[in-house]
Amino acid sequence: MAGIPFVLLMGMADSLLLAAVSYFFVLVLIGSIFPTLGMVDPVYQLFPMELVEPAERGTANGVIHAFKEFPMAIGSAVAGFFLAPNLWLPTFWIAAICYAASFVIYLLYFKGFDVRAGAAAPSVAVSEPKGAA
Repeated sequence: MAGIPFVLLMGMADSLLLAAVSYFFVLVLIGSIFPTLGMVDPVYQLFPMELVEPAERGTANGVIHAFKEFPMAIGSAVAGFFLAPNLWLPTFWIAAICYAASFVIYLLYFKGFDVRAGAAAPSVAVSEPKGAA
């Protein structure tokens, strides 16, 4: 969530230098659509490959990238409605809201997972049966 203020700052920047610096921090802190940019992209690309069989990794990678590219095609058409009349700022507010929503959904989904257990399993409090000691 540290990159969200930079998304808004990029939209409100009054100089190219401020916009460029903000864009850099957005890439570093949130990541981007391009491979090898952003801190989360290597994990994003590696994690699904560990979940599928080696023979299925090519297909899985293709599906992942198809779902990654499809929203950009729709987003370009939607962005045209804002950018044609020179309404730049709403696009950055919408992006910031979408980023914040994705972080909240991620946190809520993984809230019950215990990363110290060494496996991707929900953490469950195990209590001993009564009388066992």
